[in-house]
Amino acid sequence: MSQTITKAYSAGMTKPDGSMDGRLLRCHKLHLGLYTRVAKDVRATAGYISLVAAGKRQNDKIRQAILTELWRIEKIKNVD
Repeated sequence: MSQTITKAYSAGMTKPDGSMDGRLLRCHKLHLGLYTRVAKDVRATAGYISLVAAGKRQNDKIRQAILTELWRIEKIKNVD
């Protein structure tokens, strides 16, 4: 088990008995396809979205679209 995950368990974020595993996996799945969703919204390629997200390219419109999608995911996670 990685040191980061071990720290998360000890901080009470998840429990080793698996009681939070389902929620953690559901939350993770919300991020799948994030670049593709943003790419469709701004009419760009997912590869270019990835470059902007990594800071290798600058584009304020795309950066804002990424942040908007991340905030949307956070709202969904908080409801879950």
